Amino acid sequence: MDLTQLFTIDMLGTMAGMTAFVALMTQITKYFVKGTTVEKFDTKWYGLVWSVVANVAALIFLTQEYTASSIFTCFVNTLLVAVAAFGAFDVIKSVDTNVKSKSEGVSGE
Repeated sequence: MDLTQLFTIDMLGTMAGMTAFVALMTQITKYFVKGTTVEKFDTKWYGLVWSVVANVAALIFLTQEYTASSIFTCFVNTLLVAVAAFGAFDVIKSVDTNVKSKSEGVSGE
């Protein structure tokens, strides 16, 4: 694995790679859309859009197979990647909240 690239084609082909990509793109780009109509949407809908974009791009550029089964698999993968990205973000956010509350409790004594 070449460590000079954050995302390679092989990594984006995996569930973990696609989930990491969608989570990062959602969190990074939501700050660029502040003040627009996109900001009014829930972040989960915005992440679903990124999941659709990433999975359709993978279908077009990586697999280049446009059968009914590959399109259905792309649809299922889109939902799985979006849900996994949402779950990963929620876990990280709850751990951060727990660490902050415990550190405030220790420093407040």
